[in-house]
Amino acid sequence: MSNQISSSLPINIFWRVLIFIGLILGAWVVEQQLVKLGKLPAAVSSAPQKGASAVQFVKLPRFGQDSSVLDYINTQIASAKQEVLVAARVLNSASILKNLRDRETAGVPVFMLLSPDWLSTKTGTDVISVMQQSQMSGIYKDTMVSGSYIIIIDEKTVIISDLPFTKRAMEPSDEASIRASAWGYLTVIDDPAFAKGLAGSIKMRIQEQNKIL
Repeated sequence: MSNQISSSLPINIFWRVLIFIGLILGAWVVEQQLVKLGKLPAAVSSAPQKGASAVQFVKLPRFGQDSSVLDYINTQIASAKQEVLVAARVLNSASILKNLRDRETAGVPVFMLLSPDWLSTKTGTDVISVMQQSQMSGIYKDTMVSGSYIIIIDEKTVIISDLPFTKRAMEPSDEASIRASAWGYLTVIDDPAFAKGLAGSIKMRIQEQNKIL
């Protein structure tokens, strides 16, 4: 009797191992199918992939000489060689406007799409007057009310800001304003395909009849 039991042990162990391997393979096959169907995210490698987009989530002080949100945005604008596209609800930061004008003076096309609800305010009217005096062009009224704050550089880099492009947000002059929101967050996406697609969708809202300057 004991001989029969001992002789059956290797067989039982064999089948258990075989079943275990089968379960692992089955789970792997199911996982791969779910990934293909988009039910599960594919595994992410820590190594950079060729052609992959680079996404940065940048937290910066609102003010400062070295690393402020404003400095970062202006540095990106100054690097533009082919085109700058801005979609914003509000744009009255003197520093950003100056850098956009400088790019345009340097021969880089600049397009600004501004929300119609802001343009109808006194502040919006005053800013357009300043733009006209500065001989800026490429300024359009958006076809819809927009809350976006997006800058696209050369259809390669997309900058999305959680702070409006306003003097109060970007150039705080009093301590109370600084303490109220001391940090700014930017999403910077270096992906030419994404940037070109987003630029294309924004440009569809740039219509000649809505040109301001």
